[in-house]
Amino acid sequence: MKVVLFIFAFAACAAGAGPEELADAGHYLRLKALVEPLVKADPTDAKSAYWLSQAEGALGNLDTALKLADQAIALDPKNARYHAQAAAACGRLAQASGLLKQLQYGRRAKKELDTALELDPNNEGALYGLALFYYAAPSMLGGDKQKAQAAAELLTKLNPVRGYLTQAKLANERKDAAAEEDYYKKAIAADPAAYEPKVKLANFYMTRDLSAAWDLANEALTLDPGQAEAWKLLAQVDVATQCWEELRATLEQARAEVPDDLAPYYYSAVALEQSGHFFGWASDFLDLYMSSAPEGEEPTLAEAEKASKRVRSVAFRASME
Repeated sequence: MKVVLFIFAFAACAAGAGPEELADAGHYLRLKALVEPLVKADPTDAKSAYWLSQAEGALGNLDTALKLADQAIALDPKNARYHAQAAAACGRLAQASGLLKQLQYGRRAKKELDTALELDPNNEGALYGLALFYYAAPSMLGGDKQKAQAAAELLTKLNPVRGYLTQAKLANERKDAAAEEDYYKKAIAADPAAYEPKVKLANFYMTRDLSAAWDLANEALTLDPGQAEAWKLLAQVDVATQCWEELRATLEQARAEVPDDLAPYYYSAVALEQSGHFFGWASDFLDLYMSSAPEGEEPTLAEAEKASKRVRSVAFRASME
């Protein structure tokens, strides 16, 4: 793994990608490889601890993520971004905890969000976190869906793309598909060159309009072929439309463009399983996915192993019929 991380770090530096660019593009393995050596070399480097906290959180190392966020806060308590990151880490921990811990982490998250906004009322990360907190938290912790919407609307004034995407997320939570679609379209209109709104809307259309999903995913690829999200969607469209040669080609191109994120193979395997086609391919794709560390915000190795066992079981039953 150390060799792999070194390669990622070299690739990131060679491409001139800084921590923010890597985080925005979802390259958390590369981000970790870039900043972890900096934190080890200089424990007083608050900025690197902050970025490493983001990477560890996305990679599922939640306790480490909170520890690093606290480290950054201790070094620079007046930095709003560090408090917002601590809140994000607490939010992730709350989701993975039992009721008592959920309450503890929820209170800590709200405290950190309040501190961040006291330091910087226009901090986008804190406003995003506050919108999610108000929507998800129980009333005993201060949850308030109207306040959630207000925070998202304020964020929209500061950053239209991020704000509309946040409002789309809230619409999804309340199962308002029409509003969700509209906010994605507004995010695209706010910045036609932004990658994320296109893949979000493409994903929305996956169960509604495959042609539109395909078009949007391809538009996203023209903006940045080095992110895996659009490749994941194209591969799933290939499965849904039973374009098997195209699926192979899509996956090969995806692996060439994003060699450290094999998530397109995982989602192709799951789509194949659900379609009832090519269980052998699905099994091979899952084996390949499990051959390296998953990228942040992607299925874990345990989830892939579970899917692999399920695929093999279905394939075996089919062979006995």
